[in-house]
Amino acid sequence: MNGTAFWRQLGALRILLTVVAWLVALLMLWADPTLPPYGWGLFWGSVLPAAGPVVFMVVCLDLFMIQVFKADAGPRRRARLNRITALHLLSAGLLLLTWLPVFLGALAAAD
Repeated sequence: MNGTAFWRQLGALRILLTVVAWLVALLMLWADPTLPPYGWGLFWGSVLPAAGPVVFMVVCLDLFMIQVFKADAGPRRRARLNRITALHLLSAGLLLLTWLPVFLGALAAAD
């Protein structure tokens, strides 16, 4: 299966979820919870670090629902859901790897 067919089978909402997850993970590289909570500091220091776990949980919820759907799926649909699971695991791992240092930095700054 080529990449275009995979994205077409993924569906609009899962494409949007993947794009949002990867965008939040990318922006998380510049997040700094020690910034003052006004102006752009509010976005980079408060909103973005708070959005990371929310998006992570939505990805995990979709992963859970995929596992439920796989219970009665045929072999072809099960293969499709396995590919989506791999993409979601990659997205969740990337979010976790980029958000965790920001969270630990905020905990260290609170001491």
